[in-house]
Amino acid sequence: MKRLVIILGMHRSGTSVVTQICQYMGAYLGKENELIIPDGNNPDGYFENIEITSIDDKVLHICGREWYSLEGVEIDSNSSEIKAAKNELKHTIKELFEKSDIVAVKDPRIAILLPLWEEILEEIGIDAEYIWVFRNPLEVSESLRKRNGFCRSHSLLLWINYNLNIIQFLADKDYLMINYNNLLKDLKAVESLSEFFCVRYDSIVDSEVKNIIKQRYVHSIYSPNAVGDLGYGLLSELYTTLLENKVQKANLQFWKSQYVLDINREENQNWDHKVLHNVDYLNRKELIIYGAGNYGVRAAEMLLDLGVHKFQFCDKDNCKQGNYIMGGRVLNIEEIEKKKNVLIIIAIADERVRREVEQTLVCLKGVGLLLFTTLEKIWKYSVK
Repeated sequence: MKRLVIILGMHRSGTSVVTQICQYMGAYLGKENELIIPDGNNPDGYFENIEITSIDDKVLHICGREWYSLEGVEIDSNSSEIKAAKNELKHTIKELFEKSDIVAVKDPRIAILLPLWEEILEEIGIDAEYIWVFRNPLEVSESLRKRNGFCRSHSLLLWINYNLNIIQFLADKDYLMINYNNLLKDLKAVESLSEFFCVRYDSIVDSEVKNIIKQRYVHSIYSPNAVGDLGYGLLSELYTTLLENKVQKANLQFWKSQYVLDINREENQNWDHKVLHNVDYLNRKELIIYGAGNYGVRAAEMLLDLGVHKFQFCDKDNCKQGNYIMGGRVLNIEEIEKKKNVLIIIAIADERVRREVEQTLVCLKGVGLLLFTTLEKIWKYSVK
């Protein structure tokens, strides 16, 4: 009998470790050269099939979304582009089953594409089994800050969005839920995985799994109470529900409506770029140039040319943080979150990276945003 196991969970939630254990217990993920290669963020690997992740990413782009978008994904199944993507996914899944009767698929994006995946599996006649991995949202937030430069509010909203989507989809399905933090403390979750894959849990399995579960996977540890201490009701209620495994009693519709209100309650502003002509106003703001590369230097040159000499930089590159460029210190996103009266000039040339940065900055409260791509035109043709 063919078995398709789908590992669900928010990014940076421990799904890679769980999928690696699934692989050890007999699940086929694809050939080694078909998996995303390890890097500094996941030194032992992501255990994601390159083709599947690429197609999922393509679907999100067709729908005008990214994996880090806070808005819902609306999928038009009748679209020719979506139909083509579905056929690609079907082909990839069928190819995996040519190699093994037990296949596991892991890509965090699936959590926000579950209706599409359900359609695909129905069309190829496969009933999937699900493993849901969750992690303390503050730890996820810290990991995303280090890897992507996301602010805390953005990451926490993403955590809510992904897990609400999973709750809704799994409402009438059987699944195995794993708390990543418990996985690191004891091996009960691993024993449940061995039962899931019908593998006898003996000393050899115990030794191999312990070798997979290393402390270097833990980059930050927060207590469950720390989530409640934030005073964010929706986040705390959702996380407590997962901890207590009371998902069936979840007030899903209320939570979803609350989430929609939260993502539309941002206080930051996209400022009129004519503010560039008001140098006195600019000098009264705490100016931060997001992007400590050549484009950011160009933005700093613009400010100096205008007579604005006080500014700082921000960059998600850890190697740049703490250094000084043209007299301005390079901050990290956490330092910006603590500031007030801030006006940020986004100076990133790469459009895709710029969209990612914009998404996280709009979650900062009371912050003004300007795009240097527009400012540069005003500076070049109107100010100089």
